[in-house]
Amino acid sequence: MPTNDVFQPSQFQTLRRNDDHVSPVLSHPASGVTLTPDPACSSCRAAMWLFDTDIRCFCKVLKEYTWGRGRDPVIACDEREALAEVAEEASRGSD
Repeated sequence: MPTNDVFQPSQFQTLRRNDDHVSPVLSHPASGVTLTPDPACSSCRAAMWLFDTDIRCFCKVLKEYTWGRGRDPVIACDEREALAEVAEEASRGSD
């Protein structure tokens, strides 16, 4: 039964499926962006990162901003895990 305990971001890092997807915006050297704690969106294929005067992330699944000024980071997400699994299966199938 779920409780109302507050979980720490580090508790969810181990739940994430390994995925080599990295946002081109976040990995671009000119961005100089370091996200702490590392959000699930940083390696999600449904995330659309935007960098203007601030950095923001728009989730194409939820259809809302999931990272930006005044928002708590999304640390774990079922959709990120599902997309990572699909990519993993596709890469195994192409071997």
